[in-house]
Amino acid sequence: MTQGRSDLIPVALITSDPAWEKSIREFLTNSGRVQIVRVFQNPEQALHLLPHVRPTPEIVLLTENAGGISELNTCRLLSQTIPTSAVILVVGEAHFEDPRYLRSAMASGADDVLRMMTPPRFQGWIESLERVRDLLRGRQLAARRETGQIVALFSLKGGVGKTTLAIGLADRLAVVSSARVIYVDLNWHAGMTDSLIGLPTPRSWLESLEFQQWSPAIVDSLVLRSQGDLRFDVLAAPREEDHFGVLKDLYLPSRVPLEEESELDRLYRSLSASSRLAEDDLFRDLLQRALQHVRIEHALAYAIHNLLINLRSYYRYVVLDLPPAADPLTVLALTRADHVVIALIPDLAALRAAYLSMDLLQRLGIPGEIGVALNRATRRSEIRPDTLQQLLKGMSWLATIPEDPWMVNDRTPSDVLRRPSLLDAIGRMAAHIVPAAEAVEAPGRRRA
Repeated sequence: MTQGRSDLIPVALITSDPAWEKSIREFLTNSGRVQIVRVFQNPEQALHLLPHVRPTPEIVLLTENAGGISELNTCRLLSQTIPTSAVILVVGEAHFEDPRYLRSAMASGADDVLRMMTPPRFQGWIESLERVRDLLRGRQLAARRETGQIVALFSLKGGVGKTTLAIGLADRLAVVSSARVIYVDLNWHAGMTDSLIGLPTPRSWLESLEFQQWSPAIVDSLVLRSQGDLRFDVLAAPREEDHFGVLKDLYLPSRVPLEEESELDRLYRSLSASSRLAEDDLFRDLLQRALQHVRIEHALAYAIHNLLINLRSYYRYVVLDLPPAADPLTVLALTRADHVVIALIPDLAALRAAYLSMDLLQRLGIPGEIGVALNRATRRSEIRPDTLQQLLKGMSWLATIPEDPWMVNDRTPSDVLRRPSLLDAIGRMAAHIVPAAEAVEAPGRRRA
């Protein structure tokens, strides 16, 4: 049954191949799901006229043999000229099977890549068009409303259950708000997301950093979607075995702007000219390593900035699990957060770490709301919870999470999702973060 005209997906096609044009046009028209609003024979004509086409195409199909400008350059230009439309590349089997080409296509702004088979077959085309259309509309809706909120879990002391709280908070935010929530493991030194969640994760956020602007296809390839007990999506940290290889391949050659590289070279020359140490092989090696570290850190800082901007546009709540450190990347994430939750446990070392964390955030002028969550609270604690509340006067007290003996016996942080008592306590944190107008359920209830 043909859909009403208002339900059809408006599509523009760019191709200079008459055979491809005929096959694609016949398939889309006969599908009853698509309205072809315009066909262009070359990219130059499309770039000039597309902004004036009505109805505005939600999707532009661009074939690899469109003529004139290469399809990857055309993709970039289309993303800039009509940012309200998605671009899907249509390529032959050789390009479709080449992972390097697919990566280049995504980096150029393609929202998806479809295969044109010989003889013509269109397996999965309609599903792709509808999925990209839905994600595009979601992205536009997010852009019209207030951007997503970033919630950062932080502590300068390890072993305080920060990851447990982050996973539980992501779950409760999804329940309380009924909105899209993502948990991001930002421990870039040693990611353990697979073991934390108990499910294999596809790729890490480290691999996303070459893309300045995300597309629905990039989201699909990077994110572990909510399933089973998970009510939130997951973006994994890099695994140790691929960490340095990805850094070397993606950042060192291409991610340092020329002016930054020149500045580093000038620093090298300045230090070398002012000291005989430049003749020392050990000194030269140390200096080269330091410069390499600066380049990596600069590239990652720039890329994490883009990462958080993109996550805000796709998710209502972004829960960041930060490493127990005050390195520049962690500080950058904290400066982008709308809410910072300092995690501690009731002992003297954790209390001192909480003071140091608060002092750091105040000196940095972190703009987000700062609160404290006490984990593993018990009457037998070294410091009683009520005493901690008095000592930390001036901080927002978000929640007291009682110690659960069941969690002590080699449980993973994701096991918190099966402990109603823990979720009820963490739900109070979520209720503090979610505006009353958005709350749809009591924090302790679980959706069916």
